[in-house]
Amino acid sequence: MGLSPWNTFPDGAGSESESSGKGSTIQSFNGIKAILEHLDHIARLKDYQCARTKEIPDLPLTCYVECHVAQWLHSENVKECANRKLLDSVCKRCEEFHERAAQSILRTKMDMTEPVSEVVQSTLDFESASSNFQTALAALHVECGYNQ
Repeated sequence: MGLSPWNTFPDGAGSESESSGKGSTIQSFNGIKAILEHLDHIARLKDYQCARTKEIPDLPLTCYVECHVAQWLHSENVKECANRKLLDSVCKRCEEFHERAAQSILRTKMDMTEPVSEVVQSTLDFESASSNFQTALAALHVECGYNQ
């Protein structure tokens, strides 16, 4: 699977190029753009789940290779954020969200008939993972903004 529209971050969402004055480019994290792109991705997932589209949304198979946020977290650019605990939290939330999203797509694709309680719990887990990821992205955005 190649990079999906969610992972390519149109117009540099998730990171921004800044000139350091020495001819080099530093990639700064932009949590606002990352959150907006995440919300767009959520909309595509829900469109598929609710049968508004038959196009299966792309999901990263491995965060380190295909997820733009994870790529930034494991790059040299991460040194703009000294809060290791926050970086670990963002990485964990990213992985949890991708796992819940993949489970959601699989359930929809397989047209699984499940008890209502399982469907509700699965939806709550997905929404919670998305919310936790957005919160972590916002915290990282604030942290990186203060360190610039």
